[in-house]
Amino acid sequence: MDEGLKSLIAKAEQGDVKSMVMVGDCYNRGLYTNKDDSKAQVYYKMAADNGHPGAMFMVGLGYLNGIGVEQNMVTAVKYIQDAANKGVANAQYIAGSLYHAGKAGTFFKNRKAIKYYKMAAKQGHADAQYKLGKIYLLKWSHGSNRHFDKGLFWILCASLHTSKKSAEVSTKAKDYINRIISELGFPKEAVKWKIEQIKREHPGYIIDPTY
Repeated sequence: MDEGLKSLIAKAEQGDVKSMVMVGDCYNRGLYTNKDDSKAQVYYKMAADNGHPGAMFMVGLGYLNGIGVEQNMVTAVKYIQDAANKGVANAQYIAGSLYHAGKAGTFFKNRKAIKYYKMAAKQGHADAQYKLGKIYLLKWSHGSNRHFDKGLFWILCASLHTSKKSAEVSTKAKDYINRIISELGFPKEAVKWKIEQIKREHPGYIIDPTY
């Protein structure tokens, strides 16, 4: 084993949270040692239980997908929600997805899905923006007219992302907007105005979150 990793493990065992996460990352990615998902989860959980948001998310993913630990949806939702509530955008998006699909419980599932999607969307998470927009537009199509502007707003936000990471969802969002223009006759000038408004008033919404 790499001497640097041995030093990190020693610090982690002494309670250094940053070292716990770094050791988890090394085992997760096979850096300076053989990849070991089980050991990665041990150290991520140590950090998570000491309040580290990113580690909470990694533990939640492990339980969600059965990586390094036995799959457990209840525990997965707990850690992912904890990470989401501490500001991890990807955790917010996954929490929203789990509620949206009814996998995190069915009690107020749509309300909770919107809550977490919106948290991620406001951090610039393009996928969350796209799904949130579609939820609002579906509500509008079912007769709730006040939701059209919200739906269009978030779809437009998703369409404005330019990073390679968000290219696929950005393309889907642009296609969706084109359908709104062509099938509903929504004015192109109104779309352009809303795009300029987003760029001017919400520039952070069209920049990918760091995590």
